[in-house]
Amino acid sequence: MCIRDRYMGVSAANLLNGETSQKSKVGRVAAQLMKEGELVPDEMMIQLVEARLNQSDCKVNGWVLEGFPKTEGQMNMLKGMKQVPSLVVVLQIDDDIVYERHEYKKIDPITGEVYSLKGTTLPIEEETLARLVSRDCDQHEIVKKRLKSWKEFLPKLEETYKDRRLSLNAEKTVKVLVESISEAVENPVYQLLLKKNSI
Repeated sequence: MCIRDRYMGVSAANLLNGETSQKSKVGRVAAQLMKEGELVPDEMMIQLVEARLNQSDCKVNGWVLEGFPKTEGQMNMLKGMKQVPSLVVVLQIDDDIVYERHEYKKIDPITGEVYSLKGTTLPIEEETLARLVSRDCDQHEIVKKRLKSWKEFLPKLEETYKDRRLSLNAEKTVKVLVESISEAVENPVYQLLLKKNSI
């Protein structure tokens, strides 16, 4: 998600999907680990993220990094790159809703586009709908395992970025979430309040 199309969106998941699609060495390792519900090694992830953030479009426009860091090692490596986010957004949501969203999540194996088959208002062509498949990493037990890992790491993330952390209810609409994040990014007063831990 690029806030008002101003920043470059960098998704850790998309970086991995790109590697798996190309069947690179990293992609083959990542595909097997994700199938088993394991995290990709920190060193491998940081190489992908660092290479992307060092590209000229990210340097010129800034970036919105999604799905990274997910471990303390990744967080420390991000610091080592001297990449300091101006804002860290934590999306909060009940586990049951997380499971439900993954249950209805499908992917187009040809385009890589991800669809939600519940509550979507987007028209999906019959030809596309017929070829959608579920991913191994969206199975309940795999999601449960990843949630457990995330919850163990979350307190460390929140403590490290406590002066620039914004927590939001992820059950709100995308429009509302984007507006809230945009306000936090672009309003200097909002930034000041964050640093004072007033909100």
